[in-house]
Amino acid sequence: MGDKYERIKMEELLFEFHAPEKLIFGKGLASKAGREAKKLGASKVLIITDEGVQNAGLVEEIRKGVIGEGLLLVGVYTEVPQDSDIDVCSRIGKMAIRKGVDALISVGGGSVIDTAKFTNMLISCQGELHDYLSAKRMLKGPLKPHIAIPTTAGTGTEVGLAAIVKDPKSGKKYPYANRHLVPDVAILDPLMTVTLPSSLTVYTGLDAFAHAVEAYTSTLGTPLSDGFSRQAFRVIAKYLPQAFKNGSDIEARGQMLIAASMAGFALSQTKSLGACHAMAHALGGITSIPHGLACAVFLPAAMQYNMDYCAERYKKLASEIEPSILAEEGPKAASEAVRTITDFIRSFGIPQKLTDLGIKQEHLEKLTENTMGDVQIFGNPRPPKREEIRRLLSTLL
Repeated sequence: MGDKYERIKMEELLFEFHAPEKLIFGKGLASKAGREAKKLGASKVLIITDEGVQNAGLVEEIRKGVIGEGLLLVGVYTEVPQDSDIDVCSRIGKMAIRKGVDALISVGGGSVIDTAKFTNMLISCQGELHDYLSAKRMLKGPLKPHIAIPTTAGTGTEVGLAAIVKDPKSGKKYPYANRHLVPDVAILDPLMTVTLPSSLTVYTGLDAFAHAVEAYTSTLGTPLSDGFSRQAFRVIAKYLPQAFKNGSDIEARGQMLIAASMAGFALSQTKSLGACHAMAHALGGITSIPHGLACAVFLPAAMQYNMDYCAERYKKLASEIEPSILAEEGPKAASEAVRTITDFIRSFGIPQKLTDLGIKQEHLEKLTENTMGDVQIFGNPRPPKREEIRRLLSTLL
């Protein structure tokens, strides 16, 4: 198939694997977060969430559980924005230090959990967040206990060592990775996702889908990331359509939570996925478009760009959706694989162009610049060139 895919040779391969001390799955287990916090030695707990999760009534049983364990609930912070924000993290951190918080429970999507991770850095090690992001200070652990409860099946950050925060002044998104950021406990409770609207179910699900695809083709991948990403892809391909059609389908919701965490494990292994995520981060820096939606728009174009470099891997993934692709050979197999995965994404009515999202020609240079400067670009299977990325972005306008 003319595959040009290259990865670090086995004799040169070196990797570590970091995961939560505990990952538990089950209906209704979110209400036991207080019990888990108590086991970790907590006494003063802060719950971090957002208004949508709070208004959906998803925090109440967790709040009762914390109080029921005899712990002091310092407060419930509900003002986390769509994109985790440096100023918000700093504000929560100062408040938490002032009140003597010694444990965090995050209840929400990727932004909420990442906000809790950065807040934990500040209350455990203090200093300014900019100092860590610019490497002026190094994060040394361990941090305060952190229990993460995802309400979306998307980012996988509940099991990961990375987090992303936005600088509201520059609009740039900063990724940060450190093993101490991995939450102590991740609670996967499918009941926490049943109220998620169909649009967010798809956006977050396709974010996990993009993690699986790009982790499987990242040049920085490992045998572990291969296993996690391949299985995550298989599960998402089967259960995302079901969760989209019927939000109360507990089987589909549960499977999607597990798949998102598996894709999160794969992301933590590679640390750099590829062009799709680099472009999505660049777009998120200048707009408020949901990250998962951005990934869904960019992934088909990124796959087309990379097709000659990892055709065999695309073929293996696509065969999970259309088994007959395994019988294909040569260029036809590669194009059929990309088409099959693209058709799956577009079956949810996802926009195909940046212009559909309000992006104009005037944004092209900034998008190109930020894409090339994003850490996710380094794992791309095709060595990226600035002008090629610019042309790729322009095809979506």
